[in-house]
Amino acid sequence: MKYTKGETNQECEACTRAKMHRIPVPKQSSNRTTQPLELIHSDVCGPMNTDSIGGSKYILTFTDDYTRYVTVYFLKNKSEVYEKFQEYVSMVENFTGLKVKTLRTDNGGEYVSNDFSKYCVNKGIVHQYSNPYTPQQNGVSERLNRTLMESAKSMIFYANMPINFWAEAVNTAVYLHNRSPTTSLNMKTPYEVWFSKKPDVSNLKVFGSVCFIHTPSNLRRKLDPRSRKAVFIGYPLNTKGYKLYDIESKNFVRSKDVGFYENKFHDFKVVTKELIIREDVPEEKLSVDHEQHHDAEDQVPVPTVPDIEDEENLPAVGESYEESFMKQVENLETKRQRKAPKKFSPDECNITESLTAENEEPQSISEALNGANASKWKQALKEEYNSLISNETWELVPPPEGCNVIGSKWVMKIKRDADGNVDRHKARLVAQGYSQTPGINYEEVFSPVARHSSIRTLLALANKHNLEIHQMDVKTAFLNGYIEHDIYMSQPDGFVDQEHPEYVCKLKKSLYGLKQSARCWNQTLDSFLTKNGYRKSNADNCIYVKSITNDNGFISFVILAVYVDDIIPISNDINMLNAEKDLLCKHFEMTDQGEIHFILGMTIKRDRETKTLFISQQKYLESVLDRFGMANCKPISTPLETTYHKRTEEEEGFDKNLYQQAIGCLTYISTATRPDISAAVSILSSYMSNPSKEHRNGVKRLLRYIKGTLNFGLKFTTSENDDENGDKLYGYSDANWAGDVDSRRSTSGYVFKVANSTVSWCSKKQASVTKSTTEAEYVALSQATQEAIWMRRLLSDIGCKSEEPTTMYEDNQGAIESSKNARFHNRTKHIDVRFHFVREKVLSNEVKVIYCPTEHMLADIMTKGLTKKIFQRLRSMLNVCSY
Repeated sequence: MKYTKGETNQECEACTRAKMHRIPVPKQSSNRTTQPLELIHSDVCGPMNTDSIGGSKYILTFTDDYTRYVTVYFLKNKSEVYEKFQEYVSMVENFTGLKVKTLRTDNGGEYVSNDFSKYCVNKGIVHQYSNPYTPQQNGVSERLNRTLMESAKSMIFYANMPINFWAEAVNTAVYLHNRSPTTSLNMKTPYEVWFSKKPDVSNLKVFGSVCFIHTPSNLRRKLDPRSRKAVFIGYPLNTKGYKLYDIESKNFVRSKDVGFYENKFHDFKVVTKELIIREDVPEEKLSVDHEQHHDAEDQVPVPTVPDIEDEENLPAVGESYEESFMKQVENLETKRQRKAPKKFSPDECNITESLTAENEEPQSISEALNGANASKWKQALKEEYNSLISNETWELVPPPEGCNVIGSKWVMKIKRDADGNVDRHKARLVAQGYSQTPGINYEEVFSPVARHSSIRTLLALANKHNLEIHQMDVKTAFLNGYIEHDIYMSQPDGFVDQEHPEYVCKLKKSLYGLKQSARCWNQTLDSFLTKNGYRKSNADNCIYVKSITNDNGFISFVILAVYVDDIIPISNDINMLNAEKDLLCKHFEMTDQGEIHFILGMTIKRDRETKTLFISQQKYLESVLDRFGMANCKPISTPLETTYHKRTEEEEGFDKNLYQQAIGCLTYISTATRPDISAAVSILSSYMSNPSKEHRNGVKRLLRYIKGTLNFGLKFTTSENDDENGDKLYGYSDANWAGDVDSRRSTSGYVFKVANSTVSWCSKKQASVTKSTTEAEYVALSQATQEAIWMRRLLSDIGCKSEEPTTMYEDNQGAIESSKNARFHNRTKHIDVRFHFVREKVLSNEVKVIYCPTEHMLADIMTKGLTKKIFQRLRSMLNVCSY
């Protein structure tokens, strides 16, 4: 070989062939992306030597280069990659509002199919490929696969679990990866960069550790254990809680009420094998030329990613996606009812898990048809669909060009009786009305319902006069309303027309979920009742009265109280009542449930011989205690402390949503059957936007009080002495001056009785600060007078008109004098004119105000916390007691 001194660039083919090495690959890219979705890394790992419990063999990952956020799918075949990539692109683009710009993969055949290439071209996605035998060019995905597999195997080996749990272990590894800081993000977590907020890691538990799932009270007998043993296997999708393997039933469930033993592990009595990734098709056989694609650096910059508020808004990022949805209910005709499978895929149950408990309400049609009660849900679905068809709710038409097609969803509910037992399984098709456009496919939406105070007034009078009280339920009530706009809806899941699957449903009648459905139904029912002789109350538009005078001068009447699709008929003539019920049943499909016993969540017990009627919500109270972890709390005798000092500072790390949920449940209870907790609920609800630790303790105290009074309710009774008062309406008014130590506003409270039964009450903070006790009492008296005038109109509408003024009891002499004349001008001249409404009604002889000693002031229980002795005495005066 010729060598020339001084030459440094020698070209020798023989040396090159003998000594050539691979060109070093940079440890990191010289160009980093500047926002999400500019570059997506993807790779397939597998096949595994052991299938997952769901039958998966491969792992497919997508990593966003900018945030390093990982999404994982589990595949049975590599051919599924194209479908999963489409799902991923739709999901992340919809979530961020950005577009996927570049995809970087290896040369695997799953990425180079014609369909895959066409999809990328149509979407404008640049597809970058690594060279054969050069995995370093796809280093992000390759290193991720190694990290995930090492983490998954470590978790399985540490917990001594069967190797076929590898999919759940990988899924958990992804969950942890997205919440772990990384140097590539300056020690931020992918979650934080993706969602613009720090992740909450307080829920992290040891994979494979032993835990115990709380068993709800309605699923166990008194001597049964309160929990069952399980193994923790991950975190469910789109819900707070844990994914668990129930050891006894060998099913996969989810729950939030779990106790963990993180240092203990279940003995599966199996030998944990090594998880091996088998060799697949050699890569060079699948290599193709891709010179037509451009480099990522040539792409136009994309807009800044919008703020992302919550992880739950993004379906399935970082979670497994395996799920086989049931496309048509008819496909199950020849299949047997499914039993608990020996191998139910945990990596398929992020969305539809094995909810085999009898009382579990499925969240989707696939979940319903794959659960323990599949046959019952299938029957419920068919009944609802047949009802829709027979009612001619829609007609199938080709989708008009440019029309807004709204979606539909099946909602499954378990109906229960008064004792909380399962009565029936109900399926309802709901239109996704949130996509309706105001002024185009809906306008007015308001629809009235009967007030609880109206219903209690009718029950009190019916109990005293021994009237008939029945209940009826309108089946698919909203389907009876006619709509005035053109609304197009997609065909319901499971019942797609096989000849015209592309057609849409043009709605002819209203459907549950539409914004105007309740109003349409109310207008239909109102029109029918008024045409058939019913007169609507001016005080309550959902109270209807019909009366007939016979030849002997006896007046028969029927009163209807309507609450959406629940109707309470009350009558003094059983024959007329039956005739009116038949009239309703002929025009609407209804269920006649006979004498009233359970309605609007209230259990109603009646003894006609003693003229006693008792309404309670014991089952609901028990469920509330169980929901908020207070089922086994220690009872207490009063709902509110006598010295309740509140503060407005928000407590860090406190779950406001949980507080708000508790207040919502308690508000429903206080307005329906429990006036004794109204003051406590009113005070605590003032701080829903910024509750502190003290407010949280206040809710816990209230729940402890409920624990000790679970069997309490509102009792309506009558006696010989009650005949003196007849159906008299009278009320109590009181105020707690400057009771709110934060705003120094006062609290108003009133209680009204009809036929000596408590029918209406209120506890409410006043809208403005008052300068004296007299002023606070006068403002409260004005609010109570408004309720008195309304109740007088209601009683008049149902035939109980009184010529005498309604008595209002007040314990402040200054307020009483102010209601009669303006003598205290200097002390009351600043009071708003609107509060002098009470003086006008006193002068018109509609209301009279009488002094009541403070110790007998029933409304005192509505304004503040009281001592045990006083509270229990006033509670007894309210007729809140056990049956």
